[in-house]
Amino acid sequence: MGCSSSDTGGKSSKTDPLKDIPDGDGNTDKPERVIRAQLENFITLEGHQEIVYYVTIFKYKKKDEDKEEEYIASCSGDNTIKIWSLNETTNLIVTLEGHEKPVTCLMEAKYQGTNVLLSGSKDETIKVWSPFEPKPVEVKPIQQEEIKENKDNKDNKDNKDNKAEDAKVEAEKKPLIIIKQSEEPKNEKKLFTLRGHRNGVLCLGSYMTKDSVVVASGSSDSTIILWNLEKSEKKWMVLRGSEGSVYCLANARMGNELLLVSGSTLTLKLWKPLAKKELVMSLEGHTSYIFCVCAFSAFNQDVIASGSKDGTIKIWNPNKKDRLILSIDAHEYDVNSLYTIILNNERVLISAGLDALVKIWNFALDDKLIMTLKGHEYGVTCVTSMKYKGLDVIVSSSVDFTVKVWK
Repeated sequence: MGCSSSDTGGKSSKTDPLKDIPDGDGNTDKPERVIRAQLENFITLEGHQEIVYYVTIFKYKKKDEDKEEEYIASCSGDNTIKIWSLNETTNLIVTLEGHEKPVTCLMEAKYQGTNVLLSGSKDETIKVWSPFEPKPVEVKPIQQEEIKENKDNKDNKDNKDNKAEDAKVEAEKKPLIIIKQSEEPKNEKKLFTLRGHRNGVLCLGSYMTKDSVVVASGSSDSTIILWNLEKSEKKWMVLRGSEGSVYCLANARMGNELLLVSGSTLTLKLWKPLAKKELVMSLEGHTSYIFCVCAFSAFNQDVIASGSKDGTIKIWNPNKKDRLILSIDAHEYDVNSLYTIILNNERVLISAGLDALVKIWNFALDDKLIMTLKGHEYGVTCVTSMKYKGLDVIVSSSVDFTVKVWK
């Protein structure tokens, strides 16, 4: 899944996020109807100082725990990443700093058998983090015996000099920093940094090879780079041929093959890395930038959904001659994010728009829009889902600097 957003200016003062929601007494047959009980039952996570560009779920099992816990990870134009827990008294667990420009995307991945968090930024880098089990940076302690020996040698030399020289030596000795053996080594949550793009990193994804799962990154430099985190030379392959920035990445099936799908200016491109012809197919139909893409099963077939700045969601089947199956006018403005989950035993698609709405779609129904969630003050930049107290909940991020959890 890919997310992107457009700036809409500064943030206004807080207002009631439910003030424009109807009271629920209207015509219940209309698909635009909003279930008020759903809307009043959300949690707002605040802490970022700029637009929250992306939100994802990070699973981690601490050493003292029996099972994995799901955490919310968000990244922002304030150059930080924040990790949140819904099971703690204080929701904000940790803030990760290190990027020099806005952080635009996040992804969970495996590194040496452990879950790690990847972040992409407009500073052209991808950083790999271990938020809960930080890697120690080795700091060699200065032994007390070495300090005493150095001091004795210095004193012997000083005794041969005059008083003025003694005063100079004493002044030079004052800034001496002594690290005691009892002190803990410094912790660094950033494991390493991937460099290779020549412009901002806009999206992250994955691609499965015969041997491993590699990380894919898309950039404003019109390239996709594949990375193998387990190799010493981590930059594995560069895919060229996108028109303009690469805004989103996803995996999709075409027959028995798994392909990498990317969205750029007007086209979706399907890639098969390592093949003689890496670019397999282009899908055209959107009239503006394609900001998000995801693949799932619908209509008893494997399909690709794409969302665009033109406000539409398009459903594609690359295995058919007529590849465009369905086009929906989904949001008033940009469609920034798409995510698919199973709700009530049915496959649904969740979309997030610059019109500040989160919408839930079931394409098997005549009235495909089954729910609209209102609560963000400004555009919604990204949407995902997680388990909370045994239930599926929707998590969204926004231009209004917040993350919301819809229960």
